[in-house]
Amino acid sequence: MIKNFLLPFLFLLFLFLLNFTFADDKNLFQTKNENKPSNYSKSPVEVALCEGSASAFFVSDNINIQENIKPSSIIRGINEQQCIEFCKNNRDQNGRTLLCSLLIYRSEVQECRLYRHTTFPDGELFRQSLEGYRLIEKFCLSEDVSMECANKQFIRVDNYILRGYAQSTTTVPTLAECVSECMKEKEFNCLSAMYFYEEGECITNTESAITAPDDFQPPEEDDQKVVFFHNACSKGNDHQLELAQSQDSAITSTSALIQQDETTTKVFNIYFFFFSLLSNYFPLFLFFSNNIIYYNNFFTFI
Repeated sequence: MIKNFLLPFLFLLFLFLLNFTFADDKNLFQTKNENKPSNYSKSPVEVALCEGSASAFFVSDNINIQENIKPSSIIRGINEQQCIEFCKNNRDQNGRTLLCSLLIYRSEVQECRLYRHTTFPDGELFRQSLEGYRLIEKFCLSEDVSMECANKQFIRVDNYILRGYAQSTTTVPTLAECVSECMKEKEFNCLSAMYFYEEGECITNTESAITAPDDFQPPEEDDQKVVFFHNACSKGNDHQLELAQSQDSAITSTSALIQQDETTTKVFNIYFFFFSLLSNYFPLFLFFSNNIIYYNNFFTFI
């Protein structure tokens, strides 16, 4: 009788602890639009056409978007630069007009996917780590930015910051405007910047992850939402673009591994606690609690 009473109680306790543990892990399960920043305003038409101004691109290695988003066009058998040209001109391989704000290129299979929407923080799509994918995202340059910066590729890394080189701080509504702040800086050479999009805070740096790699780290607070990018239009970064791409690829992969390790640890700890409680009342669970350390990978399916 006591066991029958305790079983539902322990199960409810387990669900409570699981929910509490992952309360701040917004991307662990299917993410929803509650994370969409209040300053989100750019429509696909605005980003794709960049009326009255030139465009440039953010580049992220080993990044894909959620799988349920259908591309506007899929083009195979072309190289990455050709894929970028299709997106830049808002055309598919048959010359038909489309809105392209984002492309995903897989060099292994020479596949180009064109999308009309952009990712957070200026758009509504969610990013996810996936090896072999390169996400290239269009954004509009402000009118007062030099045309020499048009079509430049700005390396982007999410949830990393550069410590110790902040020079100025401004508040802007979008990531694209944070780029403009860095590019228009005249008092110093802005090599990189960080955009804390929940606060709208844009911090420009005198160095970058290339020039100061030891100071390129995740933020101290896990819940800080930040986008780091190199200024591809800066003379200090321009000649190192190829190096930046290879370094940021490794950095992005490392960031994904860190997140995966933290998630695995949380899942393992909560399951171990739950099965330990049950083993006190049900002999069947004693086997699991004694062997869970050796089989913890079994519980990472969530």
